[in-house]
Amino acid sequence: KETEREVKILCESEKEWLKLLQKLPMDIVYRILQYQGNWVKTARLVCRQWRSAAELHVRGVRVNGEFDSFHTEERRRNLFSFINRCKYLQSVNFRNVDDIRDDDLKSLRLCLHLKKAMFGGCIGLTDKAVRHITPLKGLTHVNLAMTGVTDAGLFMMAQNLPNLVHINLYGCDQITIRGVLNLVVRLKKLEDLNIRGTSVDFVHPRHLEQGVSVLTGPENPEGIYS
Repeated sequence: KETEREVKILCESEKEWLKLLQKLPMDIVYRILQYQGNWVKTARLVCRQWRSAAELHVRGVRVNGEFDSFHTEERRRNLFSFINRCKYLQSVNFRNVDDIRDDDLKSLRLCLHLKKAMFGGCIGLTDKAVRHITPLKGLTHVNLAMTGVTDAGLFMMAQNLPNLVHINLYGCDQITIRGVLNLVVRLKKLEDLNIRGTSVDFVHPRHLEQGVSVLTGPENPEGIYS
């Protein structure tokens, strides 16, 4: 039904084109659609089989809470069910989504190719959300700015996510120097750590690997989403 509603908004010529696509072998249609800028969305409208194939090519999902929200449970389920089907997803970016819950991130456990997990401004997330992403050993970027993460969450990241390169903890007012030191000492690939707007205003250079950049100091709103 959802697909039918989406198809109705297409012009008549586009609907006829989709009907023609259904008659072609899948490998040929793939070669046609890959030259279309929005080919994944178009492929999802062809048929259920094509929707499943197209979702395997989705590499990034972005939700901006300034324009969107989970105003119904159905919408929440649909979004995270979609994410769960995108097996080769590499990036998720939830920005200022106030009503995202810790347990929503359970769906990410199957995204074994995920590199970036960005949740800047998602104030409802806590250490429990961190627990859901720790199985994703390939993560290189994590943004938990303005969330309720504590030292316990930092310990989990330090112990379970050895490939982290960039961590944003801007405005996380429950973390301390103890948790920060766990990150900079254990994570050998770490290059950037943003702890602006927290109670930690200094990290002694002797604790830092060569080349590690730690941003400290007063709040700077521009630092939430990086």
